Amino acid sequence: MKRMSRLIMALAMIMVLSPVVNVKAANNKEITGKVRYDYAFKVLELVNKERASAGVPSVEMDASLLETAMARAAETTVSFDHTRPNGESCFSLNKKMFGENIAWGQRNPTAVMNAWMNSQGHKENILDKSYNSIGIGCMELNGSFYWVQCFGFDKAESVKEPASGNATYQVALNTSGETKLLKGVESKEETTEKSTEQKKTDNTSEDTDDGAVAKPSKVAGVKVVRGKKKLTLVWKKANVDGYQIQISAKKNYKKADTYNIASTGKKMVIKKYKNKKLKSNKKYYVRIRAFSYSENEILYGAWKKASAKTK
Repeated sequence: MKRMSRLIMALAMIMVLSPVVNVKAANNKEITGKVRYDYAFKVLELVNKERASAGVPSVEMDASLLETAMARAAETTVSFDHTRPNGESCFSLNKKMFGENIAWGQRNPTAVMNAWMNSQGHKENILDKSYNSIGIGCMELNGSFYWVQCFGFDKAESVKEPASGNATYQVALNTSGETKLLKGVESKEETTEKSTEQKKTDNTSEDTDDGAVAKPSKVAGVKVVRGKKKLTLVWKKANVDGYQIQISAKKNYKKADTYNIASTGKKMVIKKYKNKKLKSNKKYYVRIRAFSYSENEILYGAWKKASAKTK
């Protein structure tokens, strides 16, 4: 029960998430991507900065949880869920792990930490004073970033920052398979060259228009489709970094649930409010705003509001 109570889903997809894996086809799937240990250790700095601001002792990167987090990052490229692609709980990968945050789409450590800290459940994990150790994973695959935080109670087994670079993981698709690292990071020379190219890409993206990032416009095409004990929010996709969505039973949006959605999103199915199923024939208030990342802050557009009754 302790573990299950700490399951926190980062809503960075465009639909209600569930594993979609054909387990009959194979036991495993190979995933090759760039493991970003540099980003992982930067996230660690940001985590401890937030903990210090909250008066909570810092956590230390644990060697075992670090590799578990990287393996989980590979697994989330197959199934973005706290349930692993093999159908088991995320905690089955490491007995030292008692909490997990996941995210997808944020392009740098500051962005993903901002997203997590603006989501109540993820924030609670990050600031939980009972945690002493952490593992952080980041895999870059086909231009997208997959992020994982694994939290533990035990004192950390210290680890130095490994080199970032391409790695191949075998991801288990059913309980007959096994998730493990098949091929580690490429040579230091290759990794350094590719890291330099990535930094140039990142800088080019972030410094567009001489570093100025425009405040997003109000989201267009917003409507709420009624369903049986559910609401589907749809909108017109824009050139932004993501969307923030809130749902509340009150018109003033007090006690609203908040979700952060990746930039690829254009709809979201809402089935719960305050961790309970939506009630039949009840009016809920929904609003959405776009956001973009500047170098040091998140720029939010104006809220677009809507409301509807469930069936």
